[in-house]
This record gives sequence, structure tokens and C-alpha cells, in this order.
Amino acid sequence: MSKKKGNKHGKVVQFLSPENYIRKNARKLEIHECWLNVEWEGTRMASIVVARVHKEGNITFGLYLVDLLCRGVKDTFYRFNLTKSEYHEMLMEMSEGMEMEKANYQLVHNIIYSSIEFAEEFDLKPHKDFEKTTEFILDEDDDKTELIEIECGHYGKPMVVVYPDNRAEANRLISRFEKTLGTGNYYFVEEDELDEFLMDDNEEDMDEELDDDEPFDLDDDEEFDLGISEYDEDDLDEKDRAIQMLSDFTKLHKLTKKFTHGKLSGKKIEEFIDHVSHMFYEYMVDLTEMIEVEQETDHLIDCTLSGDYFGEELIYGNRGSKTLSVGIEEKVNEFYHTDQEVLKKKIVLEGISKYQDLPVFYFLHLSTLIKDEDQSEYLKLLDIYLEKFPHYQPIRLFKAESYIKNDMDEMRRFIGHGLGIYDFYQGRSELSEVEVQTYVHFISNYFKAINNIIAFDYILDRFRDEITTPELDHELDSTFLKIKYMTEEFLIGETEGDEI
Repeated sequence: MSKKKGNKHGKVVQFLSPENYIRKNARKLEIHECWLNVEWEGTRMASIVVARVHKEGNITFGLYLVDLLCRGVKDTFYRFNLTKSEYHEMLMEMSEGMEMEKANYQLVHNIIYSSIEFAEEFDLKPHKDFEKTTEFILDEDDDKTELIEIECGHYGKPMVVVYPDNRAEANRLISRFEKTLGTGNYYFVEEDELDEFLMDDNEEDMDEELDDDEPFDLDDDEEFDLGISEYDEDDLDEKDRAIQMLSDFTKLHKLTKKFTHGKLSGKKIEEFIDHVSHMFYEYMVDLTEMIEVEQETDHLIDCTLSGDYFGEELIYGNRGSKTLSVGIEEKVNEFYHTDQEVLKKKIVLEGISKYQDLPVFYFLHLSTLIKDEDQSEYLKLLDIYLEKFPHYQPIRLFKAESYIKNDMDEMRRFIGHGLGIYDFYQGRSELSEVEVQTYVHFISNYFKAINNIIAFDYILDRFRDEITTPELDHELDSTFLKIKYMTEEFLIGETEGDEI
């Protein structure tokens, strides 16, 4: 965000935020060193650090978690302007769980961009923070960097690795690959079974061990268990599919009863969510429909992040002078960096008292009340604050969201425009993270209210880091939307005394 503070001459000096500095200047800094996990070729997962050194000796680095089997850049973050001791301390922490070694820049550059290129063949994008920030810690991907051949996928085919924290996403990928690539043209495997499928490339009898028509090397009577359902290694014909579907729906009914009676907990709840997601995308969703919905949703939510957590527009709206006071910035920063609700309310009430014409403190006050079980105070203040700042979009989004459950027509009349993020933030080219968060809460609740399950899931995956409500709450919301849809579609579980 823009930081301005007074100097001894009373002038205002503006500094770039870390994100903006990295985008504009990081490539001008000398590459200090690169680190790469030793086992990257065996595990096909690369943890990469690229560090650049500032003139005064401090370090800015990017970390990239790269999935060479399917997803490309799965996660990434940066640390800005660290002292060398702080940098070395972070390196020590990162290397505690894996052995890291220094690597030349050309190698890590090719690992990252080869994985991105492979993932793009299947319409899979790198983590949002890559294009937003950490891409600019790397050199441009052009002919100036030596090209090194990096193998991606498993024998040229994508492999979905199912981790405990990515099951819903993995289910959708598996469903998509099944419909677009077909059985045998992709792989999927549980995390704890990954090693046995990643065979040594140097084994001379590799081709004899793998059958070209089968995704895994299984015995004739052996079945592969994903933890959702069991499938024969041969393609399921129509009869087999019907039998499997009946088995899956029977399991769904039993799991749902157990969940509603409080008999599932911990990992069993995750398996329940996983099973429902698998069934929905396997049996209920047409691939063409899924792609169309995702494309339409992309059209609504695509935006450019400014790199600021909050910015001048969030603090001032469209009112008057936008000279950012250090005191205001510190208060807003303090609000977002404390988990103490009492302190949050103290900050906003003091801010409202001291800065009566700044909309940000009124918005922050509402954000402390929006989750209260008793919504009466929130709704009362929402109308008062909206009257004071009728064109301040974060508060308008709160008001629009308040209509969703009870009066969708009134919600549409209130906003008076489309539902896209730039329909709300008109005339803006870049948005702060808080502005995006506020929109994501609104649009995800909208899709939930109209039972657009595909769009709701897609939003949760795209903006998982921005949604501050506990992740399991959203997963359960999505799960019960799917159960309701499948129940109505197949009239399952509607026996007397059963509640789904």
C-alpha cells in the first residue's frame, strides 16, 4: 500500500508497497542465490527459493511450491527486504522438513516455467500470487535464459495427487480429466501411495511393467481404492456404472444419516465431504456445463490486484483529499493484524470518533458485527452508515449481501447493475485485497443462495486465501447443497424419519 509520512521539512514522501516494489524493481536486483529440494526429481514436487540482494545487502526472496505432475505452481509467497540473518533463519526453518541444496538459476527457472506450460495444457493456472507478485522475482521467461528440458507429468500424462487438504479440488480435476482426456490418459493417486507409482526412469524393464492401456500397474483381481469408491481397472460399461452409482448413493445415504446424528468427526467428516463431492462431479455434472459455468464465473470475478492489502480508495472512498495519514494507516493495520475482537471494536470506535468523514472505520465497524448471531444492531448501523456514505462500495456490498437470503429481487434493484466485481468498483483498474475479500463474500453467498454449486465451489477454490470464514464451514455448505440437489434429482433418502 502507499505509505506516506512527513519528514522534517513537512513534505510528504511516498514509498512503494513491497508488492509494487517487487513488480517494478525486483528484476533490477542481482540474484543472490537459489535453493532447491534435493529430492525434487524423485518426488516430482519442487520447493524453490530465489533470492535477490538489495544494494544495502538486505534480501528479498520468492518461494515456489511446484507440482511437476499436474498443477504447476501450486503455492508461492515472498519475503521482502530481510536482513541476512532473518533470511538465513527462514532458510533454516524451511529446510527442517526437507533437505535443500543450492542450485543454479537456469535450472530453477526452467522447473517453474516448464511446470506452468504443462499445466496450461489442461487449463490450469498458477497460484494467483505468482502473477500478482512472485513472478517478478524471476527473470522474464525469454530466450535470454538457457532452455533446459524438464520432464512434466508421469510419462507425459497429468497425475493428480490427492492430499488431505485438496480432496474437493482433486475430485473436480479427476472428473474433468475423465471426461476430457479419458480413462488411461491421466493418473490419480493418494499421497501415501505416490512413491510406488513414481518408478525409477532408469529401470530398463519400465515399459514391460507398465501397460499402455492402463493408468496403473495392478494385478488382474486388484482394485485401486481412492478412499471414495472402488473401481475395476477396466473401463466401466453402462451396467457396471449403474451398479457403482447405486453403491455410491447407498453409501451417501448412510454417511449423511451418521453425520446428522453426530456420529462423524475429524477425518470421517473429511471423507464424507470427499464422497459427496466425488459423486456430484462424477454423476451430476456435465463437463460442458462445468466449463461454461467456470468461464462465466471467471468473467465476473477476474480482476487485477494492486498489491495493497488496503489502499487509499478503501480508506477514503471517493471523498476529497487522499493524503494518507500515518496515524490512519497504523490504526487500519492494527485492526487487520489483531485477533482480539475487543481491540478491533476499540480501534474502529476511536477511528469513527476521530475521523468522522473517513468511511473505512465505519466499514470496519460493520465487519466486526456481521457475524453476530443477533443481526439487529448490524442491520441498523448498516442503514445509518450507508446513508452517510451512499457510494462507498464495500458498505454497499454489505447491504447487497443482506438482501440475498430474503429478497433477491430487492437486491438486484438495490445494486442497479451487473454482478461482476468491476460493476461494483467502476472506473477502477486495480483493487486492494480487502476490497476483493468483501466482493468474494458477497458473490459466494449469492451463488450459494441460488444453488449454483459449480460456481460456489469454483469461487471457494479461486479465493480460498481471501475467504476468512473457517474453511470447513464453506465445505459443509457446499456439501449440503450437493446433497440437496442429488436428493431432489434421485429422490434418495426420503424415507419417513430421515432428515437430510
